[in-house]
Amino acid sequence: MQNKIKLNTVLLVIIIILLVIGLVYVFLGNSKKKEDNNLQQNITVQDEPTGQAEINNSSTYTYKNHGFTIELPKGYIPHEEQSEGGPATIITLPNSNRLNYVSDASFWEEFNIPQYQFIKNEKIGETLFKVYTSSGITIYYFKQGNVAYEYVGDKNLLSTFRFVGWAQN
Repeated sequence: MQNKIKLNTVLLVIIIILLVIGLVYVFLGNSKKKEDNNLQQNITVQDEPTGQAEINNSSTYTYKNHGFTIELPKGYIPHEEQSEGGPATIITLPNSNRLNYVSDASFWEEFNIPQYQFIKNEKIGETLFKVYTSSGITIYYFKQGNVAYEYVGDKNLLSTFRFVGWAQN
């Protein structure tokens, strides 16, 4: 009986040792993988040019509506909502960016633009925008005829904006 208890105790100790070694191996192995992933992410971030949007055609698509196109991440579906305060359609874009399509620019310029402080004209991508600020927010404004576009957000995404005009009937 004592031999059986000693044998069970020895087997239990061996099982516990193997479990501890296994857990240590798994923990250290995962830590090493995490370090390798972090190192790889750091290398990727450092290799990217700063301040420029990099458009990867396999991960984006061209959204076209309201007379303009813009490159958006595949799978992102913009939400459009009619503004209550004027002739504008609010289009949500990735990462809290927003574009207002203004169907009556003269109304917009009479009631909204005076509330903004003009900064400068700036060419972004192929488009010349008027740059304004209001309450610490930078606003990019482009007008074509009596239609306008007001953008708030990351300027890099705006670099893919193209005015393409409206379909001819």
